[in-house]
Amino acid sequence: MAPDDPDHLARPRARAGFQLGPLRPGEAGFSRVLTGGQTGDRVGGWLWLALAGLGPGLTLQLASGRKAWPTLRLPLSAAAGGCWVFLAHRRDELRLTGPAEALQRLELQGVEAGEPPPDAELAPALHNLARLFAMGAVELREIDWTDDPRWPLRASGADPQIRFRRLPRGGVLRIALQLAREDEASQALPPPSVHGTRPGRGYAVETAVALHPLGPEHWAGQLARLEAGERWRLDPLDRPGRFRLDRLEAVCDPRHPPLPRLLRQLSDWLNAFRLERHADELQPVHDLLPLPGPAAPRFLATGDDPHFRLRAPLAAGWYMLELALDLPVARAQARIYLDTGAGEHEAGSHGLPLRSGQPAKRLLWLPARARLRLDPMTLPGAFALTRFHLKRVKPDFARDRMRRKLQAAPGRGGPAPAPLDPAWDEAALWAAYDRLFEPVAEDALHYADWIARVEQPALPSAEAQAAERAGWAWLPRFSIVTPTYNTPPELLQACIDSVRAQHYPHWELCLADDASPDPRVRALLQAAAAAEPRIRLVLRERNGHIVEASNSALARAGGDFVVLLDHDDTLAPQALQSVARALQARPQAQIVYSDEDKLDPQGQRCEPHFKPDFNPDLLYAQNYVSHLGVYRRSLVEAVGGFRPGFEGSQDHDLLLRCVARLQDPRDVLHVPEVLYHWRQVPGSTALRHDAKDYACEAGRRAVQAHHDALHPGVQVSIVGPGLYRSLWPLPAELPRVSLIVPTRDGLDVLRTCIESLVERTAYPNYEILVVDNGSVEPDTLAYLAALPQRLGERVRVLHDPQPFNYAALNNAAVAQARGSLIGLINNDVEVIGPDWLDEMVRHALRPEIGCVGAKLYYPDDTVQHAGVILGIGGVADHAHKNFPRAASGYFGRLRVAHNVSAVTAAVLLVRRAVYEQVGGLDAEHLAVAFNDVDFCLKVMQAGYRNLWTPQAELYHHESKTRGADTAPDKRARLEREARFMLDRWGPLLRRDPFYNPNLSLSRRDFSLRAADRLDNSPSS
Repeated sequence: MAPDDPDHLARPRARAGFQLGPLRPGEAGFSRVLTGGQTGDRVGGWLWLALAGLGPGLTLQLASGRKAWPTLRLPLSAAAGGCWVFLAHRRDELRLTGPAEALQRLELQGVEAGEPPPDAELAPALHNLARLFAMGAVELREIDWTDDPRWPLRASGADPQIRFRRLPRGGVLRIALQLAREDEASQALPPPSVHGTRPGRGYAVETAVALHPLGPEHWAGQLARLEAGERWRLDPLDRPGRFRLDRLEAVCDPRHPPLPRLLRQLSDWLNAFRLERHADELQPVHDLLPLPGPAAPRFLATGDDPHFRLRAPLAAGWYMLELALDLPVARAQARIYLDTGAGEHEAGSHGLPLRSGQPAKRLLWLPARARLRLDPMTLPGAFALTRFHLKRVKPDFARDRMRRKLQAAPGRGGPAPAPLDPAWDEAALWAAYDRLFEPVAEDALHYADWIARVEQPALPSAEAQAAERAGWAWLPRFSIVTPTYNTPPELLQACIDSVRAQHYPHWELCLADDASPDPRVRALLQAAAAAEPRIRLVLRERNGHIVEASNSALARAGGDFVVLLDHDDTLAPQALQSVARALQARPQAQIVYSDEDKLDPQGQRCEPHFKPDFNPDLLYAQNYVSHLGVYRRSLVEAVGGFRPGFEGSQDHDLLLRCVARLQDPRDVLHVPEVLYHWRQVPGSTALRHDAKDYACEAGRRAVQAHHDALHPGVQVSIVGPGLYRSLWPLPAELPRVSLIVPTRDGLDVLRTCIESLVERTAYPNYEILVVDNGSVEPDTLAYLAALPQRLGERVRVLHDPQPFNYAALNNAAVAQARGSLIGLINNDVEVIGPDWLDEMVRHALRPEIGCVGAKLYYPDDTVQHAGVILGIGGVADHAHKNFPRAASGYFGRLRVAHNVSAVTAAVLLVRRAVYEQVGGLDAEHLAVAFNDVDFCLKVMQAGYRNLWTPQAELYHHESKTRGADTAPDKRARLEREARFMLDRWGPLLRRDPFYNPNLSLSRRDFSLRAADRLDNSPSS
């Protein structure tokens, strides 16, 4: 768009003497050349070309007068009415190309000189490449321009390159860039890379460096020292595709000679002129009322989501934020959100703990064109904003400050980074620094903090555990089964020591060595057996792999329960006591499992896995039970022990065969405590999930064998390391699905919803019931009237003008539905792939399954719904919200179907018989909010399992930045419905069986929970 009057840029100056030449034919079509005027010799010749008559197919070509660089092609936007272009030299030529008729209509209305405003269409790409191209600073290889302002650049081949001119002096390059790639969300793209040349050799393989991610779309890295006269290049992709380069900085380490002034000043060219911001630029936006007073600005927070926004966008770079508030409480937690055009989200926010009356500081990394939102606190009350100061700082200062802060708080943000090294891992430095500002009073704890502040204080002493045992009526005996083979002696000794250190004394350790060639192993085992009478030792003469060795150890077991322990792992000292305690509550239990973590190569605990209670569909998708696994010995013997042919996943196979024998799912107990430490050693799947491909295939065969025995027709495939998809069969005669879509006006989203349902759904037997809840807009009414005529009996429009009651609208529509399956569909969803309904029907027809939910995305391809977690925010919220589309989620959950307590009714499928059995949605108490959660819990209470599947994908065009209802009547209604949910489902909301009590109830990202967890008891 042409510059109006940006408040921080000079008004463009008119330039005369330019005109468009006559139409000329050429090899590539017709063209007209811009002639006349004076472009000037100086660097910085930005021109705005005001063009009338712009149409599709027109392109502006810039042929630089220097060094015969390839021609640069820029698209022209009819909506913008012109184009910005940078001319550096008198010999630069501007040529407009396209269809002859379009060129004839084109009229040059004027040429102005100036600077593009920050929001000029294509300005980011022009700043970074067009300007450099015009100055002879870059060469583009296999890169073209597009006519899409979102993705202005296109890699036309498999080796796109942006090559920079030769360096007059040597130095170490540090590169930072903001790069967005169209396929990033749907494909696992490798990071962009930079390459340098070597004297006489061109671009050398050993100089290639993959850039590190600093955050969404932000990358940084370092090239080793380049000699004078050498060149460097940026490879944004390794395949054809579209991308956008919004920012590029190239600077040198201060210990080395500076780079050319051109590259050193790239960042300055891209940044806004003002580098400091103050409190008078903060605008109160939500839940804030200004209060009168002569001193510092005072505000009344009228709700729990007060926030300001900075009036103008900020330049990219490092900033120091200083904030001070006089608060109504002693402490609060401020949060900073950044919006670069895709909205604000929790995953990209940054914390700042505050003490009333005291200034607090922290560094912030701001991407290009970021708009800043400040949430001063999360509670109502009056406060004074005594200081807000945001100042730009240099990258070297920021790096040094972050290192000092981390070194002053060891363990808080994770391991402290080492001094500057060749890797220059700024991403890890920033991530660790950012964690420092998530206080332990919140839920985003580092695991080391959680161990020290939550786990350890809750552990009873050995004396207290002995006193506890004295009151038990039953002391179960545990047989710990451990096969060994060439175990490093120090790890084997640590394993045995962890068993001997158990507070619970009623155990035996059954060791079977699988003919280890290392003589130290046998000697260590014999010494241990001689020293401890509870050790049962088997020394096998022939190697038979892990299954035979495990069965040899199992043959020596005489306890009530079998405990599986790998030869290089360790048990927590309280492990057996905790399992025995759980068995006191349900003595008839057959299987018990616990949470677990890993031991890194330095022996430090890491990567905790806090598991759900028994989750059968997750068990089909992965061996989430794994460690600690405890099985009633009679059950293990009944299924025949470990089965040959499943080596690598023999425990998953054993578990599935044991589960198949159970009559009551409550006989599987989960102890939500970390009782097992899985050691990361080379070749172990604890270190890399793909370390044992044979184990992954064995796991697939184990799940397939389970289905073959119990669910004929199910086909199992691998979807990731240790992750499986079970494809359930469809019947020969497909049942009818009734898709119910309530709506009131909103034609823009409704049309997208209906058309995508009709055009992209492969499942053939469905009907759509559009429930019109009093639409008044003429366009909407016309569209609804035409639907039955256009689509026939497949679509029916039901008119229900009652006051809005989402539950009642759906219940009334179900009564008129003809299908045996009911689909609740929001009017703002959009189908992505054709198989979404097939996938949901496959699960909804399973007799044990109740509600089936889909994977929903915001329009920016971040996750909107991946199942519901009870208790978050008081009642419930969506799991994995705002995660990238391609993310695997918490231990792979985003990639596999699994059971959840509830799913959203935005896309929900259920058998009609189940819907009617539980009475449908509660229209009396939950007219608007939480009726889908309540419905799912009623279905679960009736004995069904609810399920979420990632193979049914749709967009949900709900705004990710939408705030809560602020109108008094709506807020009162929401509070009333929330109270009803707490009264009806309080215990479940406090302890979601498909979540974990050690995980946060204030965040949706499976963060650790602080010490106020509500219920840590075992659950079945």
